[in-house]
Amino acid sequence: MTVLVAFNRVDGVVIASDSMLTLFARSPAASRRTSNEIFTATGNRIFAYSGQQAHAELFKVDFEKDPTTLTESSHPIEYPCNLIRSIHNRFLNIGVPQPIGIQFTLAYEHNGTHHCCIFDGMSPFLLSESDFFATIGSGAALAEAFLKFLVNSLCPDGRPDMVNGKLLATWAIRYVIQTNAGGVDGPIRIAVLEKNTDNFYAARELQEYEIVDELTIIEDFQYTMPFFAYRDQVRLQY
Repeated sequence: MTVLVAFNRVDGVVIASDSMLTLFARSPAASRRTSNEIFTATGNRIFAYSGQQAHAELFKVDFEKDPTTLTESSHPIEYPCNLIRSIHNRFLNIGVPQPIGIQFTLAYEHNGTHHCCIFDGMSPFLLSESDFFATIGSGAALAEAFLKFLVNSLCPDGRPDMVNGKLLATWAIRYVIQTNAGGVDGPIRIAVLEKNTDNFYAARELQEYEIVDELTIIEDFQYTMPFFAYRDQVRLQY
């Protein structure tokens, strides 16, 4: 069981995941190790996946190539479609059974604007202003329900900015790790596509201390929410 959360924020993209590794489908040892499932590449791009590591490694070969297909794309959806077509052909050539055993998300810059595309198998979906977050992986249902609660509570005006996007993504992964017995595990991994001090987009993975800062804010903040205050008040009555 793994989980991945993606936010297309007003000022960039944030992608977070756990670190549980799926080695082979239907294997008793499918989820026994941890590894990084988020990668950055030249051209201000992020690739993150949930599923079989073997398929993901093959996908990375095409993802890490020179990003000229991105700059030559006429529409934001064209780049991820070309990418999945390339990896699909590679899988067919080497005899990988279909459908492929991963779900994945791509974050990238196109014509000065950030985008995030979710793939469930071979079907692409671009996150938008109204559908601005998505969850994938076998832990997606837990993360989805919790994120809806957080977004409705903390983002009444719509899409979060970078600060709140990192907080919500971290919180969702933390929640699934804490509530699911065994199938999801840390450490939490996060990558962002955001503008740097020179006002250019840059993709980077957050350092451990930055994620610890988010977790500390969550620990401090969650008990100030009315729900948690009411819960603790009720507990004191019994």
